[in-house]
Amino acid sequence: MYPRFLPLALLAACASKGGQGAGGQGDAAEVVVPAAPAGDAWRTARGVPWKEMLGDLAEADAVFVSGSREVELAVLDYLFKRGRLHAIALDSFPRTAQAALDDYSFGRIDEAELARRCGDFADGTPPLLLFARERRLPVLALGVERGILEAVERGGLEALSEEQRRSLPAVHATDAKTELFPQTQHGPVAIGLLLDVAADVIVRWYRDAAPEGAQVAVLAWSDPPRSLPDRLFARSGKAYRTLVALPGKPGDAEAKVFSKGFADYVWFLAAD
Repeated sequence: MYPRFLPLALLAACASKGGQGAGGQGDAAEVVVPAAPAGDAWRTARGVPWKEMLGDLAEADAVFVSGSREVELAVLDYLFKRGRLHAIALDSFPRTAQAALDDYSFGRIDEAELARRCGDFADGTPPLLLFARERRLPVLALGVERGILEAVERGGLEALSEEQRRSLPAVHATDAKTELFPQTQHGPVAIGLLLDVAADVIVRWYRDAAPEGAQVAVLAWSDPPRSLPDRLFARSGKAYRTLVALPGKPGDAEAKVFSKGFADYVWFLAAD
């Protein structure tokens, strides 16, 4: 299990005013902390209890979490009940899916119609969509359309049409270090495109739709791990925290995770 991005899943069909979101369930003192998934939480190389970690995540403007659906849903539930969470951003839908996602999140269409308009969902996506729908939270589509991504893979940004270029933000290549993500097949220009488009979608949501003090939870892979959060911070100044759930346990084998600033928190999941 690795942090998700599933670039091949960014193929669905349909930037966001979204909705107004929900205001959560009240004061932090009233919020019951969800049970921690079995495992160990770490911040850099220091153990951090689950409750302390969640409290720190709740203070951030943007929370990046990936690697385990159980961890993602537990964090989302806590953040929503704290009252600041107003959107969930997913990398498993392209920008063109936004209208359909808005219709689903706010009860205008059902899951079958969403699938008809957007194609098959990535594994594990329906629980996240249902979580958003039940709480009337907009889901932001972070992905790149298949045609654009394939053109860039074949011939770089120069292969895009003028119309396609106009639809994109400024794109910066990444160093595309993939030793921690061996499933990554994209080159540095395509990865830079994926990351810059994702950052652009979130920045536009903050600018056009987010109420003051709103928080967004971003469920997306990033390579190197901090490059999407850093892109967002550079453009918006929004404070962020990152949490990645990985199989195994802390030890010498994970030294590279900590030495590379892999995440603010790594939750090592207990073996089944």
